[in-house]
Amino acid sequence: MRIIQNQKTEIPLDGLEVHYQDFLASREAELSDLKKALAENDFSSMMALGHKWKGFSAPYGFGQLALLATELEEAARSNSLEQCHVLTLEIAEYLSFKKDPT
Repeated sequence: MRIIQNQKTEIPLDGLEVHYQDFLASREAELSDLKKALAENDFSSMMALGHKWKGFSAPYGFGQLALLATELEEAARSNSLEQCHVLTLEIAEYLSFKKDPT
């Protein structure tokens, strides 16, 4: 997994920590959508998910996801299937880590 650059972005803002598990579950469900979009070369859907995630991940304690999502959005905009594939794997690994950081 990529080294998390800013540990502070991995801590939910006050009041949002109670939503951590729900947020994680929602992103895991959307990961399936991302994988499907990747398999179908659906750059539009990958770009939309990347855009969505980059906007609200950090406040919930998922700062690295916000960074990966920014890269995903850019890769999808450039129709870079290989980069989208690599980022999808990194996102899956990151979400798995967030689920069980031990």
